[in-house]
Order: sequence, then C-alpha cells, then structure tokens
Amino acid sequence: MLNNEVNINKKEKYGFKRELIGRERPNLLVNIKGIQNINKISVAKINDNKIPVAKINTRMENLMNTNVYIINNIYGGGTLKYKNDIKEKYKHVNFVEVPDKKTLDSIKLNVNDVLFVQQLLFTDLAPRDILNIKYKYASKIIISIHDFCWVTDVLNNHPKQPYYQWSYLIPNIKIHDDIIELFTQADLVIHPSYFTYEVYGKWFSTNNFIVSYHNDYRIDYSTKSIPLIHNNQINIGVMHEYMEYKGSEVISHLVKNIIRYKSYSLNYLIVGKTIGIYQEDEFYEYVKKYNIHFLLLLNKWGETYCYSLTKYINSGLPILYNNIGACKYRIPPNVEHYKKVIDNEDEYSNINNMIGERMKDMLDYIIKENGKYNKENTSNIIYYSPLFENLFNFDARIINYSNVHAKVKPFCIYFPQFHTLEENNKNYYLGMTDIKNLQTYLKENENGHKLMTPSNEILNLSEPFKYDLTDSTLIQRQVDIAKSFGIYGFAVYYYWFSVNSITNKNLIMDNCFNRFFNGNVTLGNNFKIYFIWANEDWSNNAAFNTQEKIYNVYNVDNFRSNIKILMKYFKHANYYKIDNKPVFYIHHPWLISTENIYLFNNLLNQACIAAGFNGVNLVVNNMHDQYENKYLINKYNHNPDYKKNPLTTNYLDHVKENQYTNDESLNYPASMFFDFNNTARLYIPNKLSSVTIIYNNTYQAQAANLEVLLARYKSKREEINKIMLFNSWNEWGENMAIEPSTEKGYTYLNMIKFALLRFM
Repeated sequence: MLNNEVNINKKEKYGFKRELIGRERPNLLVNIKGIQNINKISVAKINDNKIPVAKINTRMENLMNTNVYIINNIYGGGTLKYKNDIKEKYKHVNFVEVPDKKTLDSIKLNVNDVLFVQQLLFTDLAPRDILNIKYKYASKIIISIHDFCWVTDVLNNHPKQPYYQWSYLIPNIKIHDDIIELFTQADLVIHPSYFTYEVYGKWFSTNNFIVSYHNDYRIDYSTKSIPLIHNNQINIGVMHEYMEYKGSEVISHLVKNIIRYKSYSLNYLIVGKTIGIYQEDEFYEYVKKYNIHFLLLLNKWGETYCYSLTKYINSGLPILYNNIGACKYRIPPNVEHYKKVIDNEDEYSNINNMIGERMKDMLDYIIKENGKYNKENTSNIIYYSPLFENLFNFDARIINYSNVHAKVKPFCIYFPQFHTLEENNKNYYLGMTDIKNLQTYLKENENGHKLMTPSNEILNLSEPFKYDLTDSTLIQRQVDIAKSFGIYGFAVYYYWFSVNSITNKNLIMDNCFNRFFNGNVTLGNNFKIYFIWANEDWSNNAAFNTQEKIYNVYNVDNFRSNIKILMKYFKHANYYKIDNKPVFYIHHPWLISTENIYLFNNLLNQACIAAGFNGVNLVVNNMHDQYENKYLINKYNHNPDYKKNPLTTNYLDHVKENQYTNDESLNYPASMFFDFNNTARLYIPNKLSSVTIIYNNTYQAQAANLEVLLARYKSKREEINKIMLFNSWNEWGENMAIEPSTEKGYTYLNMIKFALLRFM
C-alpha cells in the first residue's frame, strides 16, 4: 500500500454504528481548472533520496508545528466524513475543533496557523469573527465549500428553512458584505466541483478559488454491472437519504405510479424507508444482497460533490440521474449506461411528466443487457488529493508541484556566506559572518529595530552560531524545507573575481556551494541549482570594509579563466539547464561594457558547445534598464534599487508600480522580495549611515505583490522566462530571508505555498 493510501474501517473511524449516506457532497482529487479526471496522486520515488528515511522523518518533524482550527458545528453526513477523512490521514497535524465563538475567542493564533472554515451553520460565529482573527494575527483562512450557505444576504446561522441547499437559484440575490469580505481575505477557497466553482464565481472573485474533489475512493469508470433478473422483478435502488433535495417527491411519484413495466414488476429499495440504513463499508453488500439492477440519483437541486455518486459508479450499475450540479461534471455524458432525466433545475417542476419516458429507456436497457456484465470496483482505499498533500503533508518525498512548475519555477536566491572566510577575517574581524553581526546588533540594541533570526528549532541548530553553511546537514535541511513549500531550486550567488589580493583565490565562498555538487547534500532529481554571478567589486565599495584589492577586470583572459571553473559545475546533473543549455545570470551587467557582455556570452556559448551542451542561457539583470533591453540578451527583473533610490523604501510604492506595469509584455523572470533592512550587515564596523530600511511592507502588501507578480506567469512563456526569483532564501544580514525564522516561522514560505496552490 502506498503511503498516500489509507484503508479505513469506517465504524472505528467515525465512532458510531450507522452513518447516514445522504447529504454527502464533495470528494477530493485535484481537478485544477482544465485538468479533469486525475485519479492518481504523484509520489516521488523514495529512492531519489539517499538519506535514511528515519533521518528525513526526524527533519520533517519540526515542520509540523501548524495548528489547524476547524470551524464547523455539523456532526453528520458528508461534512463530518470530509473532516474525519482529513483528520484520520494527517495525524501529525494539530487539528482543533471550533464549534462556537467562545472557543474561537479563547485561542491565541499565529501567522502559521490555519482557520479551516467548513461553514458557520448552527454556530454563533459570524464572518466578522473570522475576519477579526485574520486581521489580528495574519493567520491563514481556508474555506472549504460544502453547500450554498454563503449565498445569502442575511447572516442567519440557524435557518428554519434549509436555504443552503437551493439559495444559488434565487435570482438577483445579493451576498452580505461581510461574506464578500471573508471570501476576499481567504487564502484558499476549495471547491469540490466545477459546479460550485462556476456558481460561486457569479458573486465572488475566483482569484483564490481552487477546484479539488474530496478525498474519496478512486472513481473507476471502467465498471459495468447488470445482474440477472430473477422472477421477472427489477430492483431499483435509492441508496441515499430520502428527503426533498434528494428528490423524494419524484421518487414517491415513481413508487405510486410506475410499479410494472411489460411483464416485469418494479421493486423500489429505498434506504431508511423500505430497507435499512447501511454502514459505509456495507454499500456493495447491499447492492448484491438486494440484487439491485439500477440506481436512482434524482436530486431536486445540484449536489456540490456527492460521495454516493462515487460508490454508484464503482458498483458498475446503471444510473438514472438528473444532469445537474456535480453530476454534470462527474458522470460521463453520452454513455448508454448512464441515462439522464433533466438538464437543469428549472425542468424539475415538470419531471413527473418526463420521468416515464426516461424510465422506459432504462428498463428496456436493463431487460436487454441483464446478466451480461459483472465488473465492479469495491475497493475501500481512500485516495487523498494532491491539494491536501500540499497543505498538510510536509514530507518533501510526497508533495508534487509539477502542475505549478510547468508554468512557473520558483527559485530562491541563496547567499553562500555564513562561514569563516579569510577575506572577511581581514576586512572585518576574525570569524566575521552576517550571523555574528546580527547577534551582536541584537545583543547591544535591545530596543533597536526588530530583525529576524534563523529558527534554531526548525533548522535543528543547538544555538544561533551553528548557522554555518559548511555544515552539509544544515544545507540538506534547507533543501528539504524548500522542496516541501514548492521551491524549484536555489539561485546561488557566485563570487568570482579576477583580482583577490588577500588569498589570490578567484572563487570565494565555494566551501559552501560545493556541497550542492559533491554529494554531501542530496538534491534528488527535482531540485536544481544555478549561479548568479555577483560581480560587484568589493574594493572601493561603501557596503564593504575592504582596502584590499577584490575586483573584476573584464577581458578575454579573465573570462576564459572564469568559464573554465564554471564548466565543472555546469556538468553536474542538478545544475539547471534548459534545452541542454546551462542557465547563468549576471547580477551587475552595467559594470561590464556592452561589448564585453557580448564577448562573454560568445565565449561562454562556445565553451558550452565544446563541452557537449547546446549552448548557454545567459541572463542579465535589468534593474538599471527596466523597460528596455540594452543588451539584446535574456533578462530578468530584479528588485528595485532599494539601496540607492529612497522612493523604493516604501513597499506600497513598489506594489503599485508592479500593478501599474502588470502587462503581458513583462514576460521575463520577475523577482519578489518581502523585506529589506541592512542594519545588521553594516553594524560592524559602523557604516550605519548607509542603512536602508523598507517600510509599509505589511503582510497584506506582500501578499498583494506576490499575486501581481505570479499573475504574469499565467500566459504562455518560453522556458527560460518561467523562472521566478524570491529574494532571498537566507540574506539574514539584510533581513530578507524567507527560510524559517524565530520571529515569523514559516510565514513567507506559507505565503508562497498558498499562492502557488491558488496559481494552479
């Protein structure tokens, strides 16, 4: 059994003897916009990960610190089944039931927590209560659609009439403003079918909608079963609750008026009325016990999902159904085995006049084909949606972001410092790293600006100074975490200088990034590395403290020396290549003349071809050339020049600029940053006069910026332009790290993850 399959005994699972089968709506298997009938969950091969499984599991335990607060007060039917299936599978997650306002008010949440809102029916909670939590703690909100309780202009959690079954049919209904606001602020709105996606799309923005069938048995459309007719009796099954929205009116009409056909008597087997209520795992036994020949699914209003439908199809029995709601999307059209009665809810008022002809068609089919087919699928293994694997299962071996990565490839800029360098020892002080600067600043400035620090707990560090990037175990941890949040790889700063008077080495910080290539860190097949040449001189630079000679001279000989070193890395399987062309970025191309950019490109391209590649993908930063292409070479859009342009220190201005320029012509790689504050980096020795601090970078502003940038990737792009840079994974000296911090935990990674899930 695969590790994403759970064989569930429903009696033990739900803790009661009889589960009513009606009111069962959704079932989940990601069916993201335009991707239909995905019945397999991709599971990465464990063999790709050479690290012992026990070691990986130890690493992953620290990821599982999110609380999920389930807001719901319905303890029956499909709503309960949906919730319990999730809780049964993801036992490592701390699920907390929130049935009322008192419970919600007693909770102190954090930004990594999730409010999982099923519905507010039969609670004393209002949408504003959920919104207040969001605004206070910046916690995540996931709304899981189960019915149409949100399609209302009145906040009434205890309706006398069950409007939530049919409110979507009320013409010109206006949705309450608080509900609109709640949906707008939600990080995800999960729809169990395209039916609900389209219906809710009439009143709500679909920007945060995602279609994903409920966790359910795998649906098997290959089944086909029509048992033999005995004693001229045709048995007709109604295997769901007998109530109005399930079509009790038309079923009652059939029982009274259509009881014989030709020489055959018709026997209606109605669960809870003419036969007993079955347990979840007894469905197929009932079908055989009563020799049922076909099934009725004659809803008055559209089902949002319908767990019963999965069992109906897997039984192989013919189905006479109303082609409304989720049935329209889940029952294959134009298949003789499935016969529809009505095509829209308006026709239901005339269904008693229509049903006779449809019954005749079905009965003729049963009589003609009886005994010919006997293929069913009675498996009771529940298959879990890739969406929930992404939301709740933090094991990087299981999560599959392939649908996202086909459109956008998120890379995090990776700063390979954080270990002792002779260059830093001489330029600053013995043992200097940005972590030491950061810790010194925090120790000496208790009331200073709040800066983030690496999370010792999540990164498995015994103390802050163990953040040392010559430790392969730490780098492995970073890779595992990045994978689990949908990051495609690291774009590593590459420090190569033609002149280095301190050590005479051209390449600096390779003691860190060599570990990505020498086997000390296991990347697997689905995590890539490429270099960004950080070619800015260290000499005569206000941001550095060196009087030594560390700089670049751009000429043929130096280019060839650099290229010779690059070739060793390009040949590694995990170095990122597109069409067998290594990807290489230049971070400060304006320091190189246009002629020398072309020269370097030509030399690098020739060397790559000679080494067996198809050439090179050279990409230059256009931060100083934002709306032109001075070099006529691939470009990427780095952040605004926040170190030099004071206007960019207001994050809201940056967001507005991105929104203003958000058109399809910007089809080159974008970059996203969340914060910038280089106080710690410039603290020792004192260069605080050059400090830059970003302000107004609220959670809401950051999330809005991320959505704007991701939206650019929805249109078709060349592969080289599918890269999206996040700045950065670990620039702790500039307060712009997105890896887990003591102060924010997984905040930034969760923001990215939810944005990627919505992007699907």
